[in-house]
Amino acid sequence: MMQPSPLRLGARASGRFFGSDRYLAPRSANHAPITPLGFFQRTAAVFPSRTAIVYDDWRVRNDPARAPAVRQTWAETSTRVTRLASALTANGVARGDTVAVLSPNTPAFVELHHGVNAAGGVLNPLNTRLDAGTLAYILGHSEAKVLFADTALGPVAKAAVELLAAGGSAAPLFVDLVDPVDSHHPPGLTAATAPRFGSLDYEDLMSGGDEAFAWVMPHDEWDAQALNYTSGTTGRPKGVLYSHRGAALNGMNEALVWGMPQHPSYLWTLPMFHCNGWCFPYTTTLMGGTHVCLRSVEPRAIFGAIRAASVSHLCGAPVVMNMMVRRSNMQAAAVPPPSFPSEQLCEKHIGRSELVLTGHTCAHTCAHAR
Repeated sequence: MMQPSPLRLGARASGRFFGSDRYLAPRSANHAPITPLGFFQRTAAVFPSRTAIVYDDWRVRNDPARAPAVRQTWAETSTRVTRLASALTANGVARGDTVAVLSPNTPAFVELHHGVNAAGGVLNPLNTRLDAGTLAYILGHSEAKVLFADTALGPVAKAAVELLAAGGSAAPLFVDLVDPVDSHHPPGLTAATAPRFGSLDYEDLMSGGDEAFAWVMPHDEWDAQALNYTSGTTGRPKGVLYSHRGAALNGMNEALVWGMPQHPSYLWTLPMFHCNGWCFPYTTTLMGGTHVCLRSVEPRAIFGAIRAASVSHLCGAPVVMNMMVRRSNMQAAAVPPPSFPSEQLCEKHIGRSELVLTGHTCAHTCAHAR
């Protein structure tokens, strides 16, 4: 078969193809919107039996030989996320609607980072340190259709919803997030007996979902993926949007910059409400890793999780790293933290030989033990 001459090929490329969208216009054959949902779908399909999430009271459960209170594979987590997306849709969440979450770093929060988007919704992670008035303003400004709140934060969440309703705004559907670990509840209470504040709880909502539900994928990668707010220290909180493209690219970039290998074990010392946990819910998922959920950032729990879950990566402000070294209370945010003594941390507490530190905004630190 005769091949076109270089001269003729060049002429054809510059004449018929170059600058023409007749052949290169986006279409289903050559284009799909970039979205973190694609990371989840691939990992669940390629690594269904690998561990996606582990969770426990790491203060007391730090033996690698003992099974954690919660362990989910990627296949199991995919089923739960799909049922969650279906249940949200059945409860009125449509494409572009806001779903707010007020929670520490629990397995449910990992699932919500994906399930809200799989329903076409926009995730709104709420700072757990905000008061009822500020939360009410954010819920109203974002026009949240649903509010998920951990039962430990139930009183402030309920007060926020009541303030919202008193102001004449529509109140969101209020769903309780009940921590499955009994020892995380106040003395005398368990997951079964912890007080409820919402209309229903998370597991009840999910039980009504369809595991065959077709995910609502973004039409455009510039569609809103998440809505975060400032803390309102100098005025009303201000909203900042992530696009699906932005969240996905940030998730990929973190894996590249950090040199993260496949199947990391990522410890959630960084709040998931802070910039969507810097998009590490998507980075860890992209790499087929394990989300090691951590309810409270305290040295005993951190080191227990590191031992029990073979943690390879974690993030946090320098003050968190120094707290780990000192095994003391976190310093006040206004106090400039001292330099991070990585060798001391590795040798005394983790038993690893090296930590690779990567700077982030606001002088945060990422640690990779190897």
